[in-house]
Amino acid sequence: MTNRGTAEVGHTNARRLYFAGGDTARVPEARDLVTGLLPATWVRADEPDGATAIITLDLDLDAETIKRAGDTLRVIATTGRSVDEDAVRSVGATVLPLAGEPLFSHRIVAEYAVTLMLTLARNMLAVARTTTEHPWAPGRDVPTLTDQANYTYNWTALPGSGFLAGKVIGLVGTGSIGSRVAKLLAPFGVGLLYTQRHRLAPLDEQRLGVQWREFDDLLGESDVISLHHRLQEGPGGNEGQFGAREFALMKPTAFLVNTARGRILDEDALIAALRDRQIAGVALDVFHYEPLPKDHPLLALAGDRVILTPHIAAGTEREYWTYILAAVLDAAGDPATQN
Repeated sequence: MTNRGTAEVGHTNARRLYFAGGDTARVPEARDLVTGLLPATWVRADEPDGATAIITLDLDLDAETIKRAGDTLRVIATTGRSVDEDAVRSVGATVLPLAGEPLFSHRIVAEYAVTLMLTLARNMLAVARTTTEHPWAPGRDVPTLTDQANYTYNWTALPGSGFLAGKVIGLVGTGSIGSRVAKLLAPFGVGLLYTQRHRLAPLDEQRLGVQWREFDDLLGESDVISLHHRLQEGPGGNEGQFGAREFALMKPTAFLVNTARGRILDEDALIAALRDRQIAGVALDVFHYEPLPKDHPLLALAGDRVILTPHIAAGTEREYWTYILAAVLDAAGDPATQN
């Protein structure tokens, strides 16, 4: 999809994509992104009539819109809560449900969470940083031409870089993202524990390779804890679920990864736990306030074992729509996407 399509202007032979958006702030940017990503054989239509594909954002798709598209309609991608099934059957279209964005963001949030685990466990930031620092270790500081048998290993003389293999990973939540994290971690040879409000069925535990633990037991046994559950506000909710008591239960060598929601953590208690070395480090992609206030104390702690990223685990809008549009065009039978 390197050639850009346009809004409909005289492209009589082009396939038509109808983008229908609700009254939300993200719709105009998304519509412009999709238009710019369309290949030359497609145009964005201003009306559904004769559309090959329909994408909706923050909007339910009614039967009338589907019927107006008619027999040319091949695929519907929608974030709406409902699609008229009778109308879909009448035109023979394929439906790609985007609610919760599982086609893209859940996969790459899981990927991001595992990347953060590896970065912490392997101490990657320190390893990369020391590679460019001088002086290097005595006896290992003379550049030597390498071959298969001759090389200079660990010329920065790091005492250890860490590893993930053999560690115990505790997952708080095994929904769409948490279960993907479990699957991604399986080849690393780790132990996988999980906790959540409702225990999985035994067959699901076996399928994911996870073992159930009560919340406090998971905290005490895990080398890395990764959060994958929803923020629940109000009485009985989980705001501040990870506070001073919880950090005290964790191993002093343990890491915490949060790609869920910032308010699940008590940030003051987390800062105290880091300063007192109650835990070894954290990787956070979500916070109480976003963006972080410029004087936030977490920023002063950022470094090799305190990794802060700007709520980017789910990728950018452009990456999301590139992925979604590729799925839409493939489902529509676009030759450009066929291998």
